[in-house]
Amino acid sequence: MGGPQDWWIEEIPLRTLLLPPFPNPFLKSLRIRYQLSKAGRVSLKVYDIVGREVRVLVNEKKEPGGYVVNFDGKGGTAKGFPLGFISSA
Repeated sequence: MGGPQDWWIEEIPLRTLLLPPFPNPFLKSLRIRYQLSKAGRVSLKVYDIVGREVRVLVNEKKEPGGYVVNFDGKGGTAKGFPLGFISSA
């Protein structure tokens, strides 16, 4: 789930960045792109509207580069999320 991709410009990005998810809002799946300027632990989680963690998308050490994670809209209980959008704030 997610691996180095070729959508970023630099071989090793100059800064760490979480890009806006696409499409937003989504119906069936969402692509979440991020880039790392140096190796480090990455934790990317989905929370419901009341702040409960419902899905861990990434929780591991990653090397510098660009990555894409696909989110199918399901939580830990396999229930779909209502149509909406995700913010990286």
